[in-house]
Amino acid sequence: MTSRHACLIGLAVLAVAVMRTPTHARQEVPNPEQVSDVFVRAWQGDADAQVTLGGWYFSGQGVPKDAAEAVRVWRLAAEQGHLPAQTGLGGRYFNGRGVEQDEAEAFRWYRMAAEQGDEEVLAFMHLNAEQGLMVAQANLAEMYAEGRGVLRDEMEALRWWWQAVPQSPVEVLVLIRRAAERGSVAAKVTLGRIYATGRGVSHDAGEAMRWYRMAAEQGSAEAQVTLGDIYLDGRGVTQDTNAAMRWYRRAAEQGWAEAQINLGSMYGEGR
Repeated sequence: MTSRHACLIGLAVLAVAVMRTPTHARQEVPNPEQVSDVFVRAWQGDADAQVTLGGWYFSGQGVPKDAAEAVRVWRLAAEQGHLPAQTGLGGRYFNGRGVEQDEAEAFRWYRMAAEQGDEEVLAFMHLNAEQGLMVAQANLAEMYAEGRGVLRDEMEALRWWWQAVPQSPVEVLVLIRRAAERGSVAAKVTLGRIYATGRGVSHDAGEAMRWYRMAAEQGSAEAQVTLGDIYLDGRGVTQDTNAAMRWYRRAAEQGWAEAQINLGSMYGEGR
């Protein structure tokens, strides 16, 4: 078995694990005293009791079967940060079990669990993102851009946003702009790329420059090199070798190899 096959099998096992139902929900039929006790604790804010009660409503054990009420009480627990409630809601919405299928809502809860450190859920999100699910890609991008539940990684954020854009340009652009407004360099670089290439939107060189410049001034070596290329070639702007040198130098000082090579070439050619 190759390491790739082993990885895929491992992820498939994790995917099944993510669909887990909170353990508190899987109990034998409760007696009236148990139901009364759980009701009291649930309405006092006990998250474990809320999960148990929600499970009973889903199955109709001890209480009338009521998926809407089940979701409501699980949501109370999930909003308190109860991991099983979050993954349980994610699984219900992802598969449409007892509720209308809603992938966006599913990944909203999965993301909350992943941001708390649930590695199985994070692996499941990656699996779906690799398979092309936009909502998983967009959520991972935001997590990597903000360093929530994962190590902050601007390049990884850019990768997932870039993949998500063609599937739902309007929706994903809103998410990227929101992240850019919160200061994400990756979001700004992504917007620059999108407008420069016309990926999912109309080509707009001016808008591309605006976002690249913001990212470059914030320290993005990739954006700095891109601006250097634009000024060196005069793409949509007046050719300006001094501006090109300035941006290449800033990227080179960060150790960006492409910028160092470009600077060397410019000096060698006497530009």
